[in-house]
This record gives sequence, C-alpha cells and structure tokens, in this order.
Amino acid sequence: MSRAEAAQLYAYSDEKFEVVCLRYLMEKDLDGLQLYLECYRNKNLNLEDNQDNKDKILQLKLINTWLIEITLNKENLDIKDFRGLIRETKKNISEELVYQTLLNYGKSKEYLAFASILGDFERATIYYLNQGQILDAVELLREFASYDDPDTLKILLDIFIENSHLFFKEDPSGSIELLNTFINNNIELNENIMENVIQALMSRTDKDNIKAKKKEELIEGKKAKLTENIRIILSYLKSLMDHSGQNKAIKSKIKEQLNNIHNLYIYYLSINPTNKHAVIEYLKKYLETDQRGKRKQKVLFQLDYAKRLLKDNKLAYSLVLALMGKYSEGVSYALKKDDKDKEDISKNQEIAEYIANSATDKKLKKKLWIEIFRNYSEMVDSQDENKEEKFTKAIQIMDKSKILKIEDVLPHITDSVKIEEFKKQISDCISQYEKNITGLKLNIKKYNDIAENIKSDINKIKKRSMEIKYNEFKCEI
Repeated sequence: MSRAEAAQLYAYSDEKFEVVCLRYLMEKDLDGLQLYLECYRNKNLNLEDNQDNKDKILQLKLINTWLIEITLNKENLDIKDFRGLIRETKKNISEELVYQTLLNYGKSKEYLAFASILGDFERATIYYLNQGQILDAVELLREFASYDDPDTLKILLDIFIENSHLFFKEDPSGSIELLNTFINNNIELNENIMENVIQALMSRTDKDNIKAKKKEELIEGKKAKLTENIRIILSYLKSLMDHSGQNKAIKSKIKEQLNNIHNLYIYYLSINPTNKHAVIEYLKKYLETDQRGKRKQKVLFQLDYAKRLLKDNKLAYSLVLALMGKYSEGVSYALKKDDKDKEDISKNQEIAEYIANSATDKKLKKKLWIEIFRNYSEMVDSQDENKEEKFTKAIQIMDKSKILKIEDVLPHITDSVKIEEFKKQISDCISQYEKNITGLKLNIKKYNDIAENIKSDINKIKKRSMEIKYNEFKCEI
C-alpha cells in the first residue's frame, strides 16, 4: 500500500487524530504525515459548512501551520512549492506562528516570500533593516511601489518616512527615486520627510567625501556608482530649491531647511568627480549684478561653511571671499602662484577678472584690475620666447577692463619691457589728452566770454541813473 493510500485510509478511519500524528512522528515519516494532514484537512475541515465553528477554524490554522513547518524541513526545498502552499493556505494560518517558525529555521527567502504574498510590506522591510541590508530594503520598497493601489502606496510611504534616515544614509539615489515614485503617484507627503531627508544627507557627507577623495583608487563600478549617487542627489536638491512638485506643507518645511539644502548642494557639487568646475559656475552666478549694481541673487548658503568646505579649491575659495565682500583677497588668492595649477593659469586669470568686474565701487574696481595687470605683466620675462604674445595679452587685459588707462598701468610695468611696446596705447592716451585739453580750452573760452558779459552788465548797471525834480515828491515826515 502506498503512503498516499495509507494516509487517505487513516483520514477516513475512526482513529484519533492525535494517535495517527504521533505514529507518523515516531516513525519519522514526515512525508506520510504531510499526506495524512492534507487528507484530514480536506475531509474534516471544510469551512464552507463550518464558517462559524471557531474550533474548526483554529484546528485548520494549526494544521496549515504544521504543513508549512513540515515543508520547511524538507531538503532541497523548492521556493515555488513553498509559495504555492502559502497561496493555498494564507487565509487560514497563524501568521505570527509562521513568521516565528521561518525565523527559527533561518529561512530568509521563504520569510520574504511569505511577507510578499500576504502583502506585509512593513514586515519584509523591517526584516531587511534588522539584518542591516538597507539596500535590499530600499529595493524591496521600490518593487512594492509599482502597485497602483493608493492604500498600499500610503502604507509604503509611512514605512519609508519612518526609516528614511536609514535609507537616505545608505542609498540616497535609490531613496530619491523611491520618493519621486510617491510624488508621481500624487501621494501626499508628510512634512517630516523633509527633515529626515536633509538630516540623512548631511550625515553621509563625510562618507561621500572620503569616497570622492579616494575615487582614483576605486574600481570602475564603484566610481560610476559614486558619480550616479551624486548626480541624483544634486538633481533632488535642485528640485527642492526650486520648490517643484511639493505641497504647501513640504514647501513650508523647505523654507525652514533652505540654508541646509543650499549647503548640501554646494557640498555635493564640490565632490562631483565628473565636473570639477560645477561649484565654480554655481558660485559665479551669485556675483552677478543688475544695472543698479545690486546682486541679482541672494546668497542662501552659509558663507563661513562654504569657506571651510572649499579651502582646497583655489578658484571656488576665491569666489567665496568675493561673496563675503573681500574682493581684494579674492583676486589675490585667484592669482596666487601654485605649482599645482600651472596648466590652469588662464582659468585663474578668468576668475580674477570675473571678481574684479563684479565690484560695484569704481575705485575698488580699478584697484582690482591694476592688480590683475601687474600680476600678468610680471610673468613677462625678457628671455621668454613668448614674451611678445604674453605682453599682447597684458594689453588686452587693460582694454578688457574698460576702466584702466595707460597712466594707471605704467608704474607696474617691469624694467625688461620696452616703452615701444606701449606705443599705440601711449599715442591713444596722448590723443585723448589732446582732445580733453582742446575741450578744456573751449570751456575756458566759453567761461571767459560769460565772465566778460557779466562784467559788462555790471558796469552798465553802475552807470545807470534817473532824474528826480524837487517838487515831484513830498516828504511825509
């Protein structure tokens, strides 16, 4: 007789349930016990006729839970078979008992499969979090977030918000994509999410900085991952700064965190391995002025923080000094000779000129341009083959400034430079002075003519008289 036939006979016999189960256990015949339990359940525990029978329901849950445990004891357990069993019995099992059994057996795949079938997103996520598998938790939520059910997405969002500090710390790019999924599905975000996100990104800055500094030592895959993380973080922070796609509560929270958001934006720009000049371009726009000489944009990041952060980035540091109102220091620092940036002399020059042009006070502006010209003219060496080309550029600097004249720069020309090099500029200057002198002479002549006319009018007034007859007026005294 086969096991199946024996199990079926036992199920339809008068033998007590406990006795039959004990017999199978004593013989260590788990396959036979499984067949018996299935037959017994199908014969005696049909809930269609016993929906209000609490004892039957409890017995059914125990048998289904027992069947699951027997399945877990099998060698080479097929996850598909397990999933099939869960789908078949999920309405009548003791969920807590099954979860505990799966944990006791160390069946992580089955545990997650069970949670997934039941739609228990929180349990599955917490399992990963307890195991320290943050990336897997994020990936799991992203998979569940593909559901269209608003109630499900709301549950997922609550889980996400509660653990967002962990998600953003370990996997910012995946977490941002997940957050955008909620936004795209029009799920209302809790304003507390903003504080969690900012704090999480701030807490991982040291970690990203270490990676960025060691990027040359990283394998190609990790380099790409670091770059992608930074790209997504910057994109997200930019959207926060623009207040795009946010409800009123979130916008209010953004305003409270605006300084931190801009600080973070500068930080991630500064460690971006694919665009070293991104932070420089970002800072330059804050020096732009309108026709009235006022800056177009208000500085929303903390200048002291930016100064500390960018101390090793020469050009960015120069721009920060200028934003602090230290224009002279900014220009001097940009022009500072450094063996590390011999190939970036033109870039240094460009930043120094940008800072000088951003100054609104004319005296200060002239002073800054004189410093730039003096620095460049000192680079012209009498034995340098490119001396003529370099000196031409120095003259171009003078023309570019639109404020320097030949008399401003002559004291700063080195002895190795011949005066003939300035022939055109001196000639133009003399011509200008001649025009100015001619203009002054005309003005003097004009004023002299006016003075003569005034003198003539005064003399006429002095010589003016009138005749009065003695009896024409009577004294009233």
